[in-house]
Amino acid sequence: MFTTIYLGGVIMKKCVLPLFLTVLVVVLSACSSSSKSVYQQEEDGTVTTVTLAHKKDKLGSIETKIVYDYAYFGVDNKEHAEEMLKEFIPDEEDIKDSKVSIRYKEHELEIQSILDLSKENPEIGIVYLELDSGKGYYSFEGMETLLTASGFKKK
Repeated sequence: MFTTIYLGGVIMKKCVLPLFLTVLVVVLSACSSSSKSVYQQEEDGTVTTVTLAHKKDKLGSIETKIVYDYAYFGVDNKEHAEEMLKEFIPDEEDIKDSKVSIRYKEHELEIQSILDLSKENPEIGIVYLELDSGKGYYSFEGMETLLTASGFKKK
């Protein structure tokens, strides 16, 4: 889509839509300025990845993904793992204020949870209580300190 703009008798053809979209993207990205930080720990056949979405010090969400090799539980396949772990792994709907998925794969168990901290008074569990900054939000810096003290490395 081209339009003609007259400047001092000189005809300039500009592509209006791409220019508008470029300006819009720059303005919106300057306004949002939210970030994601990823931390990972590998230990005894388990890989835990924690992704923190935050705007400055205010946490917006915590996404946790834990991948267990079946050997960690002393089993060698999906069927044995499902049978052995069914009483220990909670049902997805039993975990409040988190979206949880539990997947038994060919050689590993994957548990993923996404906790949305933008809700009012989310039920997030005792581990995260110390992250309340006293300012009415959960602290990114507090979570980062907890993760690095627990052996997680920033990716």
